[in-house]
Amino acid sequence: MGGFLAQPDVQVVMLCDMAKRNLDQAVNQVNKKYQNSDVKSCGDFRELLARKDIDAVLIATADHWHLPVGIAAAKAGKDMYIEKPLGLSVEEDQMLRKLCQEKQRIFQFGTQQRSDREFRRTCEFVRNGKIGKLKQINVWCSASRPGGSTKEAPVPEGLNYEMWLGPAPKTPYTEGKCFDNIPPGAWKTWWFNYDYALGFIAGWGVHPLDIAYWGHPEMMSGPMEIEGKAIIPTQGACNTSVAWDVTFTFANGVRMRYKGTRNGAEACELNDLSEWKSRYG
Repeated sequence: MGGFLAQPDVQVVMLCDMAKRNLDQAVNQVNKKYQNSDVKSCGDFRELLARKDIDAVLIATADHWHLPVGIAAAKAGKDMYIEKPLGLSVEEDQMLRKLCQEKQRIFQFGTQQRSDREFRRTCEFVRNGKIGKLKQINVWCSASRPGGSTKEAPVPEGLNYEMWLGPAPKTPYTEGKCFDNIPPGAWKTWWFNYDYALGFIAGWGVHPLDIAYWGHPEMMSGPMEIEGKAIIPTQGACNTSVAWDVTFTFANGVRMRYKGTRNGAEACELNDLSEWKSRYG
């Protein structure tokens, strides 16, 4: 939103959030920028989408709401920017793509690393053969965090938890599920729970994987073989992959290896990146 506020041809006119503390912060940010108190706010995105004078929306919800809100926005005739990761399944993603095409909506997805000159220059080198024949791509990112409290807790004040759950299974609120340090010392676990997200293998990994695709778009030109292993915890609130080692073999013979770094998980073969660290720094 801060990026949009800096654009002279953009006017932020309405804000929506299921958590009052987030909504209040956003309202203050917009009012400070415009030096007025004109921005409207609500707790239900459908109220925002019903406004005819809104051309585009920025969707920055919890991951499991990205596609439902995006689909509703397309049906309401809104252009959209959606943060990463796009959805929880390829089927969901294709549903939104088809709808945006049918409704002729402008769509943009949050992979901002493509705006960094270092990534653009590197991909330009690779695509123009400046490093020789491409044979192997190595990709890594931070893995999901293990653990997390499963202790039931009161819903934080100002959070519409039923609305926040939305399409996810109906489960009790647990310590820190939505916010860090509520209660003190708790940490946000929804990022790493399959009810709401795919974990950092997608939520963080989309960035470096997208750069690999940008540098070698031919990877999507034919069938590919994928083989890998992962460790998925069975204790705690977090149950997405905390370590993995996945190999892609593309139709043209180029291979890509994808691993996750340690993020509080035990050291093991899958998250051992010592060879890459010695090579790349």
